[in-house]
Amino acid sequence: MFEGKEYILEQGDSVYFNCGYNHIMIAVNGKSVKLLAVVFN
Repeated sequence: MFEGKEYILEQGDSVYFNCGYNHIMIAVNGKSVKLLAVVFN
């Protein structure tokens, strides 16, 4: 969820956003998830 809107990403999808905004990442439907986060200034 990003700024109140839900996005469901599938295998191979990616997303870029300003992490200064409210956000949360969770696995859905009981599936496992791998997350790679890259933070830079």
